[in-house]
Amino acid sequence: MVVQRSLATTLLCVVLASLSLSACDQLREKLASVIGSKSPEEALVSVRRHLENGKFKEAKAEAEPFATKTGARQAEFALAAAQACGNLGEVSQAIDYLVIALKAGAISADALMVDRNFETIRTDIRFVSLLTGQSSTASAGTATASAASTPAPQAAPAAKAVEPATAIRMDGQGIEVKAGSISIKLPN
Repeated sequence: MVVQRSLATTLLCVVLASLSLSACDQLREKLASVIGSKSPEEALVSVRRHLENGKFKEAKAEAEPFATKTGARQAEFALAAAQACGNLGEVSQAIDYLVIALKAGAISADALMVDRNFETIRTDIRFVSLLTGQSSTASAGTATASAASTPAPQAAPAAKAVEPATAIRMDGQGIEVKAGSISIKLPN
């Protein structure tokens, strides 16, 4: 009888503990992180789920350790970290991660122009420079001044020039960035 009561008490404690764990996702995630680390594949799925659910801080925190280490999935984690930073308005960090992602081919400049995760930073000159492959260390004011003093070259009337997939034009009137069929114009 004593053994049955002890067994019943233990079973009741286990059931109550499992109920409290299933009711608290944060506690369960912390417990899982203490028990064992996730594989890169599991972590990437988790990061993407956080991005989809608007949990950008969590996505960034989980992606950053993988995005900064050289590995097979570094570019994917760098892109995810950039997307999280873009949504958080952290331009410098987003650009740093985008450099890694672009160099590894995780995303194209055309895809960046339409990725809604970068809406808040799309007009930043560093983002524009990254898209067009121009050095972001060049001063925009210098480029604008030199473009304004030099007349723009005219296209040959006989041949129609093929436009590149991405392009940037800076002149006295402002900056224009094109990627595919999307165009952004920023006045001075």
